Amino acid sequence: MTENLNLKKLAVGMSLEDKAKLCFADRLKRAESNDREWLLTGQEREAIYSDAGKNNQMKGLNKLIEKYNVVVFLWADAGEDFRTFSLMKGVQSYTDFIFESLPDEALDAIKESVLRFEKTALLEIPNQNGISPMELYLIIIRYAKSLNMTIYKIEYIETSTDFNFLSDEMRSDLNKYKEELKTLDKSLEKYYQLNQEDKKEAEKEADWMIERFSRINFNTSG
Repeated sequence: MTENLNLKKLAVGMSLEDKAKLCFADRLKRAESNDREWLLTGQEREAIYSDAGKNNQMKGLNKLIEKYNVVVFLWADAGEDFRTFSLMKGVQSYTDFIFESLPDEALDAIKESVLRFEKTALLEIPNQNGISPMELYLIIIRYAKSLNMTIYKIEYIETSTDFNFLSDEMRSDLNKYKEELKTLDKSLEKYYQLNQEDKKEAEKEADWMIERFSRINFNTSG
């Protein structure tokens, strides 16, 4: 990792939280470099896991790593939702009409469709010239709500674990997404904000993802 620090010695007695943060940073470096670079050396990584085993921290460390993997997956998913949301919202000639001219009865008519959105139905978005103002409106709201759901899942995992899994850069991304959602017209909030039922569904999905990820061997010892 560095010539100035001897993590093989520092790992001895290191708190579970500090071990987890080092493992997270190591994994993030690996992901960013497409497996070409690691933050920790093999010996440093082995020292961390060895000390965790000696101090009965292994189970807790593995649990945190499982949740971290889910959070990173959700963070990437939020980025995809945000890019599509921003693209559709950026078609200003349509959004001007949608946000200023769409009558209340038209909004109410598609409420059920919005609240019961299916992301899979949006995988094939028609050519811009073929999107009607109503269709574009629906896509924007669907992705706004999907983005809200994903952000909520991340925050739920962090809150329920009482641990900050996101790096400063990743958290900055989520804050940017939240700020962009606020630029939507206030009258649209009821269509993309989460109600209690939505939150329960998001929590259930997050718990399911953690349980599924726990079955996957991510080669934690490197």
